[in-house]
Amino acid sequence: MPPRGSPRGGRGGRGGPPGANNRGGGGTARGGGPGRAGSRRGGPPRGSTGGRGGASSGVGSRSGARGGVPAGGGSTLPPQQHSAILPVLVNHSLWNAHGQARLQQLNPDLAALGTTAERTRTTEALLKDVEALNLLASAFKSQVNRLAPISRLAPEILLRIFHLLMEMYRPGEGYRRVYGWIEVTRVCRSWRHLLLGEHTIWANNIGTIPGAYETFIERSGSHVPLHLYLEDELFEWPKYRPEWSALPLHRVHTLHCTISDQEYLE
Repeated sequence: MPPRGSPRGGRGGRGGPPGANNRGGGGTARGGGPGRAGSRRGGPPRGSTGGRGGASSGVGSRSGARGGVPAGGGSTLPPQQHSAILPVLVNHSLWNAHGQARLQQLNPDLAALGTTAERTRTTEALLKDVEALNLLASAFKSQVNRLAPISRLAPEILLRIFHLLMEMYRPGEGYRRVYGWIEVTRVCRSWRHLLLGEHTIWANNIGTIPGAYETFIERSGSHVPLHLYLEDELFEWPKYRPEWSALPLHRVHTLHCTISDQEYLE
């Protein structure tokens, strides 16, 4: 009977040399070097798995292969993520430095501005800078608004919300003007653009603010049916007669009148 270490029917024993039908091919005894290195189906060796008594590749190699943190402890964040988490103080210092440099360039020393023309030129330059900074601040605020969770809603959903708001909070005039759903146009640029393009909302509120009649007609488009609201206490016919005389009657769908004086009913 052959010893256990010799090939048994062409099959490598646990401690013997590899046989012709050895599934792993190249495997050694458990106490030897890198055991079970080969794939059982003949694939490439798994370099991260060692034998029980052999050299072990360790957890560090697996972490490194999978993109883990290096042993040196260095950050693996991409540059754009680094820039996204910069402290606010750094940004403030950056813009403050630019501003101070610009002020020095304009020579804001009033003592050095002797003539009226020099003061006028400096004033105009400063006002232009203020205008440019306001536009830049508006652009930055727009980016902030785009990051708000509600900005992820689809335009169709936002318009549905605006229509519901229109039914609950209509504009009007009394002892003071109430803008109602029109306040939405003052929230942000994207909401204003979306609402200005929704002609049906404006067409459903013709006359709620008599002084803004022409604006509502213009924003209602040219084909949407109109819904008129007239309140006798607010509507001054002699004052608004020229505008209302040009009303496109063929587009009027409904007319809502509020009469509070009893004499109109007699």
